[in-house]
Amino acid sequence: MSDEAPEGYRTPKSAAELMEHAAANGWQARLCWFAGGEITEPFLKIEVGRRLTPGEDLPVNPADEYAPVRGDFWRYLVTWHSRGARPGTLRLFRSPGCATPWNPSYHTGTSAKAVFDMIARFPDPKN
Repeated sequence: MSDEAPEGYRTPKSAAELMEHAAANGWQARLCWFAGGEITEPFLKIEVGRRLTPGEDLPVNPADEYAPVRGDFWRYLVTWHSRGARPGTLRLFRSPGCATPWNPSYHTGTSAKAVFDMIARFPDPKN
């Protein structure tokens, strides 16, 4: 694991934009490359998330306004992989993993665009 791209690869533009968007909205972001050794097809994971701050209004679930808040954090794990791609290129894995205030157990999310939208919809109020 490393925060540096392996030789012949670079961080995809969409991954860099996700990191910048998260930071601009007060979310934590971490990038990690997996390559070398037994890993013959490098991949990249970005984890973004944040906790609800004390006193913050509980968020309304954009998918279901009646969904109760049961947790106090958002966590998304978005992956880009090189499996079956041209050398040096990565593809976005179809669905990010996530945990949300409405469903705090780790589960499959909808899309990377939805992650981007959730960050914009629920910026950290301390930011």
